[in-house]
Amino acid sequence: MFDFLRDFFVEHQPTEADLHRKAEQVGYEVEETEAGYSLSGEYENEARTWSGDFTEVNGILDHANSVKIGDEYRRERFGLAPGEVDTSEDWVEHKHEIRDYRTETYYGEEYKPGWRRLLGL
Repeated sequence: MFDFLRDFFVEHQPTEADLHRKAEQVGYEVEETEAGYSLSGEYENEARTWSGDFTEVNGILDHANSVKIGDEYRRERFGLAPGEVDTSEDWVEHKHEIRDYRTETYYGEEYKPGWRRLLGL
């Protein structure tokens, strides 16, 4: 009961369905194991596998999804492809702007409380 109230009034609590949705969004596969969860996918052009409990794997997927949003913002705002080095004089400010945008955008939407989702806010 407490989890429902916290999900509705404070912030969304991730579920196993969320874990699979997040993995699909970044092209990863998640599998439940005896020790927790296994996450497989490509990272920096290499096949990788991570394992951990629900919270750890959810954190990896949150980060991967927010980086994806940051890469899109970086391309639109500064015309830089993922991995391309920003050689402008304002590269530090750009880096912070991108980080702030991706974290606010992703986490603000992903963990939005139920009442805000219900009202479409």
